[in-house]
Amino acid sequence: MCFRVDMNFRMGLLWFIILAIMMTVICSSCGRKLPKINKLSDLRGRTIAFQTGTVNDILLLAAIRDAEFRHFDNIEIAIEDLRNGYIDAIVHKLPILNLYQRNNKDLKILSGMISNADYAFGVHAYNSLLKQRIDRTLEMLKRSGIFEDMTQRWFNDEGTLPKMPEFELDETNGILRLGTYANLPPFSFIDYEGRYAGFDIELAHYVAKDLNMGLEIVNMRYVSLIPSIIANRVHKIGAAIVVDDENETNLRFSKPYLTSGIGVMVRN
Repeated sequence: MCFRVDMNFRMGLLWFIILAIMMTVICSSCGRKLPKINKLSDLRGRTIAFQTGTVNDILLLAAIRDAEFRHFDNIEIAIEDLRNGYIDAIVHKLPILNLYQRNNKDLKILSGMISNADYAFGVHAYNSLLKQRIDRTLEMLKRSGIFEDMTQRWFNDEGTLPKMPEFELDETNGILRLGTYANLPPFSFIDYEGRYAGFDIELAHYVAKDLNMGLEIVNMRYVSLIPSIIANRVHKIGAAIVVDDENETNLRFSKPYLTSGIGVMVRN
């Protein structure tokens, strides 16, 4: 009987020691916090999210190694994931990140950029005439001062979104179809009145006005924009489109209307 009690005691003690060691390992692991992300090199080994359908994954693979990459369609959901710690960083176009950061002081944008970026409209590779007309409208808006006013309104330092101007368009020459992804403020979004708004949307209205055409806005996923041009479902696309040499076989880009970059947003 004494032998059996002694064996039970020893077995119980052994399990107690094993459990104590396991708890120590778990607690020490939980207690270790990853250092804050203050520069691009700190992104190694982290979880980074970027917009589906962009070239950001290629840029990230070239700039950051040993990281886990995830896609997102909705940046507002991605920002909530960032806040809650499900991801460590969001890579996106700087004008978009700037807007959200100015309204979310618990987030910050790292100094430096993943890449520079020129933003433009895209048309079918064979539609050189429409490209020329878009370029002409851009030059006209710059000469008149309207372009500078648009830039100051949509890309302001306050983090606010201005009211979309009203346009009366003449449909004498038909309807111009614009493909966009309306979840990219301040470029393209749906405002509180349920209207399409943003820098790209306003610019598209001026192009249509110059062509004496109406404007039909076709909202779609970002990843569907280039296929929609190739399939001739739309005449042009505008949704913070980055000029990309790899897409020039399928697209013809207008002259860039904005030069900025691809940046990184993290928790502050």
